[in-house]
Amino acid sequence: MKGISSKTLARRLKELEKDGILERKAYNEIPPRVEYKMTKKGQEFLFVYGYISLFIEFLNNIFYYYFLFPILLVHLFFIGYCFIFFQNLVYHFYNFLLTFIIGRIHHFLAFSLIDSK
Repeated sequence: MKGISSKTLARRLKELEKDGILERKAYNEIPPRVEYKMTKKGQEFLFVYGYISLFIEFLNNIFYYYFLFPILLVHLFFIGYCFIFFQNLVYHFYNFLLTFIIGRIHHFLAFSLIDSK
């Protein structure tokens, strides 16, 4: 199996057999062959485990929709507000800059006309 060593797999299978979840049947053949079968207790465990996993998924959804989703909305609102704020800041800065430049040009032209007389 990929993702698990044979030593770890053997240890886990022995633990499940000891807990009564799996039943082991060894065949006296060459090469050695072993089969595992789920016991009644193991089937009940899987049934309960299925409901537990559904309940955990339900809790995750509640956590997402009632806790993380509002935080996400607040962040998006804040980012949008910051974007509008900085957009207004840039607009007012350019407006000030253009007014200043036009004022300087007007001032320059006014004094150059006065100086030329």
